[in-house]
Amino acid sequence: MEESVLATMRLFLILTVLCIAGVVYGQGPIDGYLKSKGEADIAIGVSITGANQFIGGDGAEFDLPFNGQLLSAFGIYGISDKLNVIANIPFVITESTSGLQDGGFYLKGLLKRWKFGENQEKSFDFLGSFGISLPLSQYEVVAAGAIGQRAQVLQPRLVAQYNQPGFFASTVLGYNYRFDELDLIALEEIQRTRPAYFPEQPKDYVSGLLRLGFPSNRFYSDVWLEVQRTLGGSDFTPDVEELPQAYRVDYQQIGGTVYYSEGPKWGFAASGAAFLGGENTSRLWRVSGTLIHKIRP
Repeated sequence: MEESVLATMRLFLILTVLCIAGVVYGQGPIDGYLKSKGEADIAIGVSITGANQFIGGDGAEFDLPFNGQLLSAFGIYGISDKLNVIANIPFVITESTSGLQDGGFYLKGLLKRWKFGENQEKSFDFLGSFGISLPLSQYEVVAAGAIGQRAQVLQPRLVAQYNQPGFFASTVLGYNYRFDELDLIALEEIQRTRPAYFPEQPKDYVSGLLRLGFPSNRFYSDVWLEVQRTLGGSDFTPDVEELPQAYRVDYQQIGGTVYYSEGPKWGFAASGAAFLGGENTSRLWRVSGTLIHKIRP
């Protein structure tokens, strides 16, 4: 295989792992609900994700298929009725790699609640959260199946949610501050053949999520739309080896979830997501199944 083709495939793998995290966790661990004091949910999920095409910075599409699998553990605990702690830990198992990837840890709290309606059955809530995403191992970022690039990100979020019996609507706005720096070893390796290559440091990105949901005693369903925009960065260039850590990754994706509660202790969720488009990203899709164990005091 020609070196130019190998370079393109290597870049595709790195860029793919950058945005798989968006598909798996794009709707995020932060929503408009809180656990009461002493309550906890522990969830184990299995996801299958793939793509047939990659979209470059100029909208050009490349036929570069990808498939991967992911195990994930999620937990949320009510420190009080108004403050929750959340952890999200992914574990990848593929033919080429296995191990822990980028985990997230968050605090989420109620800032303000207004109740209204004839029986105070409606509410409008404002919540805030602050979290951090960190690599949990020194995984190989170019391996098919990785979900990140060992990025270090501070993640404040603001949530606004309207609730009424059988329906809710929420928005989640986030600013993602990247404090990781370029991989100097990888940069020096590229500069041996491209001495004039000096990319910018990784750029922050913003995200917005709109979710509509239909909860009931045993069943829950929702649909959502998420948008991400990176505040600068470079674009994918075919046949040129670069650091995707400095790339601008933008996307729009849609998804949904259905959930069934089997008694007071167990529940099961099925979910899916698909990219509508973007730049420097694959047209990824995901299907997931999740088992939830509920702990109540």
